[in-house]
Amino acid sequence: MIKYVVKPPFVDLVVTGDNPNADLRRVILQIADDARVPYDALLLIDGRKSTAMPSHTDTQERFGYFRVLTNRVLPLCAVIVSPARRLAVGSVYELEGAGKGGMRLKVFTSITDGRKWLRAEARKC
Repeated sequence: MIKYVVKPPFVDLVVTGDNPNADLRRVILQIADDARVPYDALLLIDGRKSTAMPSHTDTQERFGYFRVLTNRVLPLCAVIVSPARRLAVGSVYELEGAGKGGMRLKVFTSITDGRKWLRAEARKC
């Protein structure tokens, strides 16, 4: 399951369970149409409670959806994962985010660190 929370300048996607692709497209379209989402928003994906182990194909599909948000969010994304999943999941996301997603993406185990990085990178845009 995926839900999102608008906390300007952030949009947090909160991912739980094992099949986020089932909800992702619907949620991305909702974000694109949500008047509460500021332009140039900063995207943070909180996947600490996700149990999915994304394949290469899953990850490509996920980042393909993010193109819908091109005019709403900066091309930055902080992905938060549990420490146990940092190496396995993090490397897949970092590679795909830069390629298919066209985003500067970094993986963290702390929401605070992810937000700090997003703010710093946003100043460079």
